[in-house]
Parts: sequence; structure tokens; C-alpha cells
Amino acid sequence: MRELLLLGVDFAEVGYPASSHAEMDEIKKLSVLTKRPILSALGRCTKDDILLCSQSGVEIIDIDLGVSPYQLDILRLTLSEAFNKAQKI
Repeated sequence: MRELLLLGVDFAEVGYPASSHAEMDEIKKLSVLTKRPILSALGRCTKDDILLCSQSGVEIIDIDLGVSPYQLDILRLTLSEAFNKAQKI
């Protein structure tokens, strides 16, 4: 992490806690190592993912909600349904 800071990186997304217990553990380890660069975790726009991100120890949660036609097709949502889903979380 120190090397990233020396390179001028002040923000880093370090993982996706919902992907596995091992990834969550590694994110937690990173979050206690340093406060700079600022660390974030990625989560889908679901309560479970957001909760896991909040438990990971990072400062920022990056919430992903795909709204491209391709992503909406995979999620089987319309654009309106995706936005409604985001508002409910």
C-alpha cells in the first residue's frame, strides 16, 4: 500500500466481499494496514452486498447497478425496474 501512496494513488478499490470468505478476509486485513490510500469495496445493489461491504472495514462502498442494455438483459430488469430497485435499497 505504501508504494501506491508514493505513486500518488490516494484511492483504491480492493475487492468484492460478497465473492468469497477469503476475499472478505483479505479486504479486512488490508483495511487495518493503512488509512491511505483510501480503500473501497465493491458490492452489487443488494442489502446483503452492502452489509458485507460495511463489515469489511473500508471507508467507501462502491455500489454497482448495471444499467446497460446488456446488463439489464442479464438481470432481467427494465431500466425503470433497476432504478426502482436502487431507490428501495
